[in-house]
Amino acid sequence: MLNKYPLWKNLVILVAIVIGFIYALPNLFPDDYAVQITGARSSTEVDSAVLERAVKALESDGIEVKSSMLEDRDALIRLNSSDDQLRARPAVQAALGRDYLVALNMAASTPAWLKSLGAGPMKLGLDLRGGVHFLLEVDMDTAVGQRLEAVSGQIKRELREERIRYRGGDVEGTRDIVLSFRDEASRSEAFDLVKRQYNEFLLDEQTNGGEFQIVLTLSEGEVNAIRKYALEQNLTTIRNRVNELGVAEPLVQQQGANRIIVELPGVQDTAQAKRVLGATANLEFRMEARQDAVTGETEQFSFRDERQRNARLEREIIATGNNVANAQQAFDENGQPQVSITMDSVGGDLMNRSTRNAIGRRMAVLFIEFRTETETKMVDGEPVETDKRIVEKGIISLATVQSALGSSFRITGLDSIPEASELALLLRAGALAAPMYFVQERTIGPSLGQKNIDAGMMSVALGFILVLLYMLVYYRGFGVVANIALTVNLMLLIACMSILSATLTLPGIAGIVLTVGMAVDANVLIFERIKEEIKAGVSPQLSINAGYSRAFVSIFDANITTLLVAIILFAMGSGPVKGFAVTLCIGILTSMFSGWWLAGVSSIWFMAAARSRNCRSEESSPMSDDQKQPFDFMGFRKIASVISIILVVTSIALLGIRGLNLGMDFTGGTSVELEYAQTPQLDQVRSTLSEAGYEQFVVQNFGADTIVLVRLSEAGNDQLAQEIVGALTSGGDDLKLVGSEFVGSQVGSELKEDSGLALLIALAVVLIYVGMRFQFKFGIASVVPLAHDVIIVLGIFALFQWTFDLTVLAALLAIIGYSLNDTIVVADRIRENFRKIRVGESWDIINESIHQTIARTINTSGTTLVVLLALYFLGGEAINKFALALIIGVVVGTYSSIYVSANLLMAMGVSRDDLMVPAKEGAAGSEEEEEEPPEWLNRM
Repeated sequence: MLNKYPLWKNLVILVAIVIGFIYALPNLFPDDYAVQITGARSSTEVDSAVLERAVKALESDGIEVKSSMLEDRDALIRLNSSDDQLRARPAVQAALGRDYLVALNMAASTPAWLKSLGAGPMKLGLDLRGGVHFLLEVDMDTAVGQRLEAVSGQIKRELREERIRYRGGDVEGTRDIVLSFRDEASRSEAFDLVKRQYNEFLLDEQTNGGEFQIVLTLSEGEVNAIRKYALEQNLTTIRNRVNELGVAEPLVQQQGANRIIVELPGVQDTAQAKRVLGATANLEFRMEARQDAVTGETEQFSFRDERQRNARLEREIIATGNNVANAQQAFDENGQPQVSITMDSVGGDLMNRSTRNAIGRRMAVLFIEFRTETETKMVDGEPVETDKRIVEKGIISLATVQSALGSSFRITGLDSIPEASELALLLRAGALAAPMYFVQERTIGPSLGQKNIDAGMMSVALGFILVLLYMLVYYRGFGVVANIALTVNLMLLIACMSILSATLTLPGIAGIVLTVGMAVDANVLIFERIKEEIKAGVSPQLSINAGYSRAFVSIFDANITTLLVAIILFAMGSGPVKGFAVTLCIGILTSMFSGWWLAGVSSIWFMAAARSRNCRSEESSPMSDDQKQPFDFMGFRKIASVISIILVVTSIALLGIRGLNLGMDFTGGTSVELEYAQTPQLDQVRSTLSEAGYEQFVVQNFGADTIVLVRLSEAGNDQLAQEIVGALTSGGDDLKLVGSEFVGSQVGSELKEDSGLALLIALAVVLIYVGMRFQFKFGIASVVPLAHDVIIVLGIFALFQWTFDLTVLAALLAIIGYSLNDTIVVADRIRENFRKIRVGESWDIINESIHQTIARTINTSGTTLVVLLALYFLGGEAINKFALALIIGVVVGTYSSIYVSANLLMAMGVSRDDLMVPAKEGAAGSEEEEEEPPEWLNRM
């Protein structure tokens, strides 16, 4: 029967709605403040006795415990407020000692019956909720020392290969390597060798106690280069480790000359994060020392699992964890945990050279861990925390070399599966160039400010309600269908993000706005098709069937191209790019389901709405009056071409001359920490700074309610910090300056490179897909408008010098998705008409196609603009540039889908011959057939 949905399809829809409701429901329950207890090492477990000691320590300090429980290998204590949370951590740490880590956390308060179903709330990012703040300090002296040790070993190896005899080659002090020789001739040969290959050292010949020496002193420039490399390498490694932890959209940036800020949104296991981020777990591969080895060239280490058992190893290092290309946790033949190692080409070569002449000897794998233990001492009756830095070195494997090793081998002798997994994770993410130690751990408030967040959420809700009202008024009965589909789509989107533990941030909201626009677009396409059929005198039943069937091709092409872009951005991008892509991918899939299946079922339920009086009669629709001639869009194509060329050329000139006003996400700036006598109103702090003339800044709570962190885009010093204090105290605030420091950009070079490459690949894939699905000319006509829209938006930002930050970058990605969707829909109708209309010039056919889709274009753009205008006017100053970029992009994208794409098709001379398809078997002549939905769709 026509339009009859089978029982199984109705059941699938019903089950999807029920599941979506259940898994979206936890987002209505706020998280609790908590402290989490975990072992300092992955092999240390937390039991009920440890939890009981922690609870008693809190009760003795007068801190009320809301609840406490054991979770897997950790313990979680829930508290009533952030102040209790801040007081609880040092109290628990003092009671448990250094064998345990106590971390701040936010614990979900989802009801037990929902948790039993695996339901949990969606995570919110740093800009919407805040998170955990870590400040790590890079040990620069160790970085230099490690470089000296590596060079010392390399020089000694080269001396042996050249058969130059030496007595010793040790690192002395912080910058020197001292090589000792028995005679002057040997020293002279060595001097020539070292001078040729190690020009980063200053050389000096000395005689000391009858020994002839060469002193290599590392130059100041090289010391600075090592420190810079150590910081940059650690930044990259930390970003990799955060990605391995699965944290979405973290903040990782430089602070000062030797510190790194890490802020993690929505982390449920901060203790693990602290352990993984701070661990300098590295490996050294060394040969066991021979019995007759000189004592000065050997070192003794104990085994990690047996402190009573020792082994003496050579000082010379064969290779380190820096040479590891990949590492995976696995099991050996006895079922014990191991780590399978793959070395890079350099490491594989070093391993082969060292082991091919050492068959029968034993090689050790030395595990090195730098970590910080927190000790709490009572000073004047108050607990004071101090950090103690510890270096642990232990042998985890000492095995006989059976044959020359290469790039692949395994490490055994690990304590447990978690330890093997953690070691593999650390090696996979990359070794740190120097140890890092935790200097600070605090909770941090949302960067947008609660007032801006509330205003933003309210504006999105208001915009969504206005869209529902618009659809209801314009489409009447079908408006009810569209509103049901839109509401369920949003519910399913939230449910999917909760199930996948995706993090929602402001860039993610850009993805939601684009999703709503595309969901509206799908319904509008279908309903406009149904109106066309009813206008032609077709019955409501047949009109609904034809509307869904013929609109499918456009919906499929528009969504699949946008999905391809989103998948590539997710696979290759990072930070806000990945956050946007996650939301968009999920949103496209949920809108396809709700817009196609659910709306189809709803249309049948609301069959009465399909009558002509409920689909807006033709007399009431300004777009469907047969007495009116279609507007001659293509008559203005030359004027439109001139306008586009002027706008693009002007935008490129503005970008070259004025440039973008990059925000602190890209440029870095200054971080100022302030302590107030009373809890300040952060919105008032923001207002005061704005009145004082500061434009780019972020104000957040930092730890306690009385501590405020101000980040400014200006690079400054103590004078800038004092100016900030002066501006705030002039308003009557009682505060003091705690400290100020430079912070690097949040956007690392890998984010810029990966995101740019991902975008180029995405556009290439779109070009290929559209070229195969349509025709290559259509591919060009679909991709060029994307560049047109982005360049014009960037030019406007350059003209007015509006701040360009990560949120505006996310808006640009949304603009690309919107413009692509709009262009594909128009291209689909042009292709259809070229195949269907038997007579007429290309000019007329393109013009008629634009005329037929203009109602859909106006409705889709209008509903999207309703949401964006509400966001711009009501969302607060922190996000209005984000909304403004989207508004400009929607307007420009609508224009380009009509004129830029069509102009390109005309310029390339597209014709019916480009789009001909074979006639169906048995058809007369060679008439082209209108493209029908694929057969698999008809079976659904």
